Amino acid sequence: MKKTFIKYIKLICSLFPIRKVILFESIPDMEGNSRAVFDEMVKLGLHKKYKLIWLVEDKFIHDGYEVSNVYFDDKPTTILKKIKYCIKYFNAKVKITENACYPKLHRRTVAIHLGHGTAIKDTGSLMHINGAANFALYQSEDVKEITAKLYNLEESRLICFGCPRNDNLLKGNAKTPDENYIVWLPTFRKSVSPNRIDSSYEFPLGIPIFKDLSEVDRLNTILKRHNMKLYIKPHYAADLASWNIMEFSHVKIIQEDFYRKRGLLFYEFLGMSKALITDYSSVYFDYLLIDKPIGITVDDLEQYQEGIGFVYDDFKSTILGEWIENYEDLEEYILGCIHSNIDISYLRERKELFNKFTDSQSSVRVVNFLKEQAEL
Repeated sequence: MKKTFIKYIKLICSLFPIRKVILFESIPDMEGNSRAVFDEMVKLGLHKKYKLIWLVEDKFIHDGYEVSNVYFDDKPTTILKKIKYCIKYFNAKVKITENACYPKLHRRTVAIHLGHGTAIKDTGSLMHINGAANFALYQSEDVKEITAKLYNLEESRLICFGCPRNDNLLKGNAKTPDENYIVWLPTFRKSVSPNRIDSSYEFPLGIPIFKDLSEVDRLNTILKRHNMKLYIKPHYAADLASWNIMEFSHVKIIQEDFYRKRGLLFYEFLGMSKALITDYSSVYFDYLLIDKPIGITVDDLEQYQEGIGFVYDDFKSTILGEWIENYEDLEEYILGCIHSNIDISYLRERKELFNKFTDSQSSVRVVNFLKEQAEL
């Protein structure tokens, strides 16, 4: 009954003319893959022909945005807002998402899901697109089957153009930073909304590796001595109520405003870093592109495997990096980064395996594809 009802709704909606509107969505707002594609469209002057509309958490934050014909609207997070969204945008010409796949009700709307990069976690049905997108992105042939399964999408609907956000990663890598820093991106174990637990492991300070503040203080002293910063950026979905880590002079917790005040997108900021620390995040595959050290914290690997789990049978044989199981490993890794004596040659095979494209033209490929499909 529900499927029949939706079928007729789509049939009726498709009788209306298509509007010259292109929708964008990302988390955080105006970041990631969607932002890279948006910037390429603006560069080509498509905003002069179409309304470019960002769905955001708070549209009033973006008042006074300088690019003409760019607008902001609330993300449809409630039933009422979803109904309002469907009425306002059911006949948009193009829909570009990377997190939430909002309903596609008009048959001539071209909807593309850019995603968050190559998957590591086995998210089950959490990432199912369910007919809300015509196409979805994947990174290489080695992950095509996995991506199709996670999205519940036919492989013929998958397109491989590279990850648009990596254009900014490579752009950042080409810049000379004002300071030396390492970026630490711990994925979330528990999220508040939606309520989700991927690992039952309880960290004393809320983040991996550190057992107490004395270890943070010791690491801060080492970093200060060598004029290196460690910036820890929480995952957007992380429950920060459990984070008990203090901020030190050279160990800092950062949010979006930190790098945006510097006029940077996050992947530009990331590309300028000396090295990366992560765990079970898709950023691993992206960072391979810039040939720099990657440290991987695995102190809760067993609990994570028992929780949400991975799409790979053997995590450690697939996701290669410098294993960090305790504070001593962390200190050794950071000193290796400081002294530039970490061998990363073994990562180059991983880079080629998981990234079909290693250039900075992914946004161009995606926009060219959309111009053809939607006749922009």
